[in-house]
Amino acid sequence: MDRAVVVEYGMSTPVIAAELRDHVSTATGERTGLEVVEVDIAVNDVHLCEGSMVERIEGRAR
Repeated sequence: MDRAVVVEYGMSTPVIAAELRDHVSTATGERTGLEVVEVDIAVNDVHLCEGSMVERIEGRAR
C-alpha cells in the first residue's frame, strides 16, 4: 500500500511517516480483516507556513 503526503515544515518527517504507517496499517487491518505487510510513505512536498523562518530568511537574501 502506497501513500503520498505533504509534511509541514519543522515537523519530524520520520515520526510523521511512522505514525501514518501505523495508523494506515491498523485501520486497514480492522476494516478488512487482512494483515497489512507493507505501507510505503512518500513525502512529496514540504509545506511552509506563512511567516515561517525559511520565508523570513529568504526575504532577507533578496
